[in-house]
Amino acid sequence: MELSMTERSESGATPPPYVRLSGITKAFGGVQALDGVDVDFADGEIHGLLGENGSGKSTLIKVLAGFHTPDEGEIFVRGEPVDLPMKPGAYRDLGFAFVHQDLGLVQSLSVLENVRMERFAAARRSMHISWRSQERITTELFERFRAPWISARATVADLRPIDRALVAIIRALSNLELREEDGGAKPGNLLVLDEPTAFLSRAEADQMFATLRHIAAGGTSVLFVSHKLHEVIDLTHRITVLRDGRVVGTRLTRDVAEKDLTRMVLGRDQISTTPAQAEVSTAATPTAGKPLLSLRKLRISGRLDQMDLEVPDGQILGLTGLEGSGFEEMLYALFGLCTRPVSGSVLLAGETEKLARLTPERAMGLGIALVPGDRQTQGCIPSLAVRENLAAPVFDTFWSGTHMSWRRINAAARKLTEQFDIRPREVEREVATLSGGNQQKVVLAKWLQIRPRVLLLHEPTQGVDIGAREQIFAFIRAATREGKCTVVASTDYEQLEQLCTRVLVIGDGHVTADLRDREVNKDRIAEECLLSQRTVITRSEA
Repeated sequence: MELSMTERSESGATPPPYVRLSGITKAFGGVQALDGVDVDFADGEIHGLLGENGSGKSTLIKVLAGFHTPDEGEIFVRGEPVDLPMKPGAYRDLGFAFVHQDLGLVQSLSVLENVRMERFAAARRSMHISWRSQERITTELFERFRAPWISARATVADLRPIDRALVAIIRALSNLELREEDGGAKPGNLLVLDEPTAFLSRAEADQMFATLRHIAAGGTSVLFVSHKLHEVIDLTHRITVLRDGRVVGTRLTRDVAEKDLTRMVLGRDQISTTPAQAEVSTAATPTAGKPLLSLRKLRISGRLDQMDLEVPDGQILGLTGLEGSGFEEMLYALFGLCTRPVSGSVLLAGETEKLARLTPERAMGLGIALVPGDRQTQGCIPSLAVRENLAAPVFDTFWSGTHMSWRRINAAARKLTEQFDIRPREVEREVATLSGGNQQKVVLAKWLQIRPRVLLLHEPTQGVDIGAREQIFAFIRAATREGKCTVVASTDYEQLEQLCTRVLVIGDGHVTADLRDREVNKDRIAEECLLSQRTVITRSEA
């Protein structure tokens, strides 16, 4: 990466920080969210911020935005102290921009309307809008930030996830430029990105990184908050780790290994880093003639030509491929939710069902459960309490005569929160207020309580911190050992290596690689995915 921060660091010069936080402390009641945090961000630097859920990352971001005023400590910009508490919106005049995980876009409006919204709101002289002029300005803006394929006229809801994320990033920077034009923000910006890749594929994340490197090369500081250690290592110049509200350390990225970061984040070595294939047991190895789940002549229009597949009792099977290969659509076809025409049949524990007629109700009746990739809109109802979400698949069991037994619902929910370590242990709390890791535990607990024969998982640790990731892996392994099978669709190759004893790579409508046991490692999976557009294998057992 040829960025100004790197060049100056390698030359031996120490650039003065653009933003410096000194001794930032913040408590909520008896909980110490931040405790004497010291961190700084240099011009042109991409700075990673790591930590488990509850480590203080979100609170630190809210302090930068002026949403929280620190109990102690100071913020400096270009060496000048910032007046605290900040006035509403003052962060913009300081040159700060924030893009949160939900992006904050209006889905029903066009790209142009989303990007230029603040300009329209700030117009003082005329209510007239020249749409032709605004389209030209927006188009030029996206060309400058190397995203010329995004149309100003496109509706945000119709965009790919990566394009929506780029719209949010470019809008944030455009709004800062607007403040500079109006005499507000001074030259020099800090772009804060909170889990921007949580819902992106690996290829999409790489595409975003190219844009972020271009932005940083122009002198903008970027604070990149993520749970994905490999992304932080690939992208950043320096990394700061928070744990229990304190700075564990700040390291030059080039000098730190992933295992060292894991130790800094967790305060210990990772519980289990042994790949699944190193622990292969008889139960986890395909046994000819004894499949639990069988697919016959599965075809997904425009995605998969024709496929036969057998998954034995006790196996965790991985599915992966490049963006657009459609590997993840196999899960939705098996649950009756595929948006494309599907044909073929599924055989599960002696029962056969035509996939074209399969519905989610029938899939559940067969013993199939699906944890979708988008937990916010498909996996749970964020506005409802933990107890309602946990009870959703089994509400009918809580009827007592003519009324619902909330006493039993609460008791069952409390038991599940303990079993799956959902924090805080407040069953009345809205799911939307939980961290990403605890939201995912709610979704897993909801389905694992019914003991499905087949568990389908789409990106099961997306937007989840390291500690919760380990717990989720343990839940998945335990559920599969109980005489079930699990199918995981993911672009997280390290996750597949840790969980699976067999991985199928999908490309050009076919299985292009069938990796087993010690062949299942992240480097081999990555290589096979890159080759998947040119290779087709024809194994009868695939």
